[in-house]
Amino acid sequence: MGTQVVTILAVFVFTAIVVYLVMSQFNRYGVTVHRRMESLYSDGVPQQIERKQWIDRKKLGELFAKLSKYGSLSKLAQTETLQKRLASAAIRNKSAVHFFLAVRGGLVILPVIVSFLAWQLHWCTGTVAVYILFGGSALGWIIPILWLNSKLTRYRSTLKASLPDFLDLVVVCLDAGLSLQDSLRRVAGELQSAHRELALEMAGVQRDVELGSSLDMAMKRLAERTDYEPVQILSSLISEGHRHGANIADALRSHSDTLRYQREQAAEENAQKASVKIMLPMMVCIFPATFIVLVGPAAIKIYEAFSVK
Repeated sequence: MGTQVVTILAVFVFTAIVVYLVMSQFNRYGVTVHRRMESLYSDGVPQQIERKQWIDRKKLGELFAKLSKYGSLSKLAQTETLQKRLASAAIRNKSAVHFFLAVRGGLVILPVIVSFLAWQLHWCTGTVAVYILFGGSALGWIIPILWLNSKLTRYRSTLKASLPDFLDLVVVCLDAGLSLQDSLRRVAGELQSAHRELALEMAGVQRDVELGSSLDMAMKRLAERTDYEPVQILSSLISEGHRHGANIADALRSHSDTLRYQREQAAEENAQKASVKIMLPMMVCIFPATFIVLVGPAAIKIYEAFSVK
């Protein structure tokens, strides 16, 4: 009995730690305070401000790095590709890869412990324990990737919605006589509240320029970080404009119109798909209810007629 109690306590502590670490990343109060502090900026460029953490992320990242290296998870998950995908989703902490791998490994191992404990305590049969083991481990392996794909899709959708407004303001600044670099700095500051994600990305471009990099190289790094086609096209337009001396304002205006046209096409496509997607809920929910309302009274009368005879 003592071994069972120790096993239950170990599973409880491990689960509590994993849940706490995951939920701490979604602390909405901390995120809100952090965003309000980041809204303080100078010279039109948002400044990153470190927020106080209850857990030292540097030490936590070192711990996750050791765990992932010890478990050979880094090679299995191809950390370079994973790091690029995390960076494309705006998760660029140095310990993000190790944290992701550690959580993924924990979610895979947890069903093994739970299934073994359930089998030892006779909470389920051996067959059910095997189902829990394989099903839970498979879900633990897949869920983090699904979460990352969802976050990446949402982030790219945010950039896609922000780029046309951003480009329009840049064109206005260029037509007013500002240089491209000054236009980017001014627009990044103006869009801090409306399009925060894109403003922070452009703030990173400004930091690269201030550290001595050329604007072309800074935009190229932005395209590599986001790994998003419209941003890559924007980087190419700026690079080609500087190289050949073309009118960048016209190119940016054309790119903005193209993005808006693509957004309208996507909206029309979703509207066309809606009529097809709504068929299944109608068949499952509405048609049976309508059938019961229409046929029910007649069926009752027929039943009463036959029962009398």
